[in-house]
Amino acid sequence: MDFRFEIVDGVEVAFEGSSDVSEATRDLVDNISGLTSTIVGLEQGSDEPRLIAHLGEARANLLLAASAVMASVDYRCTLQAPPEDIRARPGPTGDMVRRCFHQPSHCWDGAWKLIDCPG
Repeated sequence: MDFRFEIVDGVEVAFEGSSDVSEATRDLVDNISGLTSTIVGLEQGSDEPRLIAHLGEARANLLLAASAVMASVDYRCTLQAPPEDIRARPGPTGDMVRRCFHQPSHCWDGAWKLIDCPG
């Protein structure tokens, strides 16, 4: 069974498996995203170097966990029909850029913000 949900406008995530497993995976992705946002807010609001360092380590570990979970799902662009796969690649400055296979392509940054595709 295929389970799909939209994470941002124009991007859907698909999981294969039972709806229970897919729902749990979706919840996990949502929780990791929420925790990461909370940590970033705490980092920006603190002037204590030791706390900032620990929060940075926690954020890095969450990103590793998110990478492992996200490797098990398929991302598809729904900005044009039919939906096309999305792949992540390093951009020209080393940052992660996600690009779909539509012609012309649509691109997102690491936070799933729609951006102009790099050349």
